Amino acid sequence: SDSLPLIYLIAPVINFIVIGFVIYSVKTGKKIIFGFLFFFFNVLQILQILSVGAAIAADRYFYVSSIGLFYIIGESFSKATENPKYKNFKEITVAMAFVIVAFLCIQTFRQNNVWKNSENLWTQMIKVYPKNELAYFNRAVYYFENKQTDLALNDFSSAIERNPNYEQAISARLNMLSDKKDFTGALNDLNKLIQINPGNFENYIRRGTVYREMQQNKSAKEDFMKAIRMKPDNYTGYMNLAIQLCIEGNINEAIINFDKAQKLSPNTADIYSNRANFYAMTKNYVLAIADYNKAIQLNPDVVGTYFNKAMLETEFKKYDDAINDYRKIITLEPANATAYFRIALVYIRKNDKKNALENALKAKELGYNVDEKFIGSLK
Repeated sequence: SDSLPLIYLIAPVINFIVIGFVIYSVKTGKKIIFGFLFFFFNVLQILQILSVGAAIAADRYFYVSSIGLFYIIGESFSKATENPKYKNFKEITVAMAFVIVAFLCIQTFRQNNVWKNSENLWTQMIKVYPKNELAYFNRAVYYFENKQTDLALNDFSSAIERNPNYEQAISARLNMLSDKKDFTGALNDLNKLIQINPGNFENYIRRGTVYREMQQNKSAKEDFMKAIRMKPDNYTGYMNLAIQLCIEGNINEAIINFDKAQKLSPNTADIYSNRANFYAMTKNYVLAIADYNKAIQLNPDVVGTYFNKAMLETEFKKYDDAINDYRKIITLEPANATAYFRIALVYIRKNDKKNALENALKAKELGYNVDEKFIGSLK
């Protein structure tokens, strides 16, 4: 059912009763008015008159403002205990307070387990509100961050089932499907995103990259060109079109689009690293190295750039430069077994079996599948 929960329907009645009580209490003094106004002005700041979050109601909205209500309750009990008509009321009040505090302590202890981590929190919310797509989405994010990809994928799908137009969940799921090489599933999600928001040029670029992975080059190129028409001042369309043109062997058009991307965003490392790959593919060593160096200057923490640069340097017999770049990878990722093995291969080209063996053994120690015959040939 899409109807409002009962609490939303009876809340106006409760509000009128409270306001009536406050008005009636004016003649008894200012303390109740103070408590009510404290509550009102604190809760007013977080009411959804203007949206301040996804939740219309939340416990946290009540934290500070509730002080005003408890002040009213305390004052009311104080007055009652002072009245001779209620001489036994004080003992009853103390007993009730003890029971209430004990109950709240027990509930707090139980609630601690709910707040232990995000999985517990959102699982509890799902139990209470099984139709709430946000709870499934947030639990999926927790699973994803903790490498529980299958659980994350299931929860993203559950969020989408509850809200088929949930763009954030669809976007997250398609990224996961792409990582799993499920390009058909990713394509379906991208088609849905474009249906929901046809004005978002980035979704055409994302769909173009999926088409490229599926080797549907014509569709990929059409999507990149569509993105450029929608946002001609954004570099990503030109860069991806240039990569696509490289794949198709259209060298001249590729370099034109790389240059357009570079002019639009001269400080974006991805442009230089991708253009460097293009130059490497066309055996233009000097320009490739220059672009790799520029990419590293702009973003020195991308391991892939060092790998590509080192492989090109190895190909052109710049062995010391290649070793230095592999060493930089190891500085960034000390357990990168592939970098150690590549260093071993470079030392073999230099006829330095001692260093080759040392690095091959280190690669094996870190989990790289090094053939024993290869190790034996270096001894």
